[in-house]
Amino acid sequence: MILTDNADWANRAKHITTQAKYDSLEYLHDEIGYNYRLNNVAAAIGVAQMERLDEFIVKKRNIAEVYDNALSNLSDCGLMQEAHYAFSTYWLYTLTINQSLLEIDSRKFIAELNKFGIQSRPLWCPAHKQKIYSDCIYYGSDCADLLYATGVQLPSSVGLKFEEQQYVIDKVMSLFGE
Repeated sequence: MILTDNADWANRAKHITTQAKYDSLEYLHDEIGYNYRLNNVAAAIGVAQMERLDEFIVKKRNIAEVYDNALSNLSDCGLMQEAHYAFSTYWLYTLTINQSLLEIDSRKFIAELNKFGIQSRPLWCPAHKQKIYSDCIYYGSDCADLLYATGVQLPSSVGLKFEEQQYVIDKVMSLFGE
């Protein structure tokens, strides 16, 4: 806990302890930050949720299956694929927008979903694009950059009701002209 009557110190402490993010939508960082905010109540909730982990994974996999079945015929987007050697928990459900076919980019797609009351997000900004790593050497392909540019995370909370998911699917389909 930090107590201070100095507003500058308080703002600095909050910035650093909330991962040094400077954008409320995208995960963009301007320096190295920390995520040290877990308290006893949050820890107790975490323990209780761990007891339900198997239930949550089943729910997440069901949500992914519903999205897959509903959106699999869309040629303007790519869907997550579970590798044959893996068992995904589908923590997030992400699709990629084929901008050359759809004539809408992922950020406009997110904005359109927001107009329907559907919260969605882009994928995280790759670490090598973060300001704090701008002077670091980057080795890799353009895969992370492409996913960042085209990826859209759809609602997939374990509390998502079937009817709510159907609403999301209907609006996604309408944006694809289906």
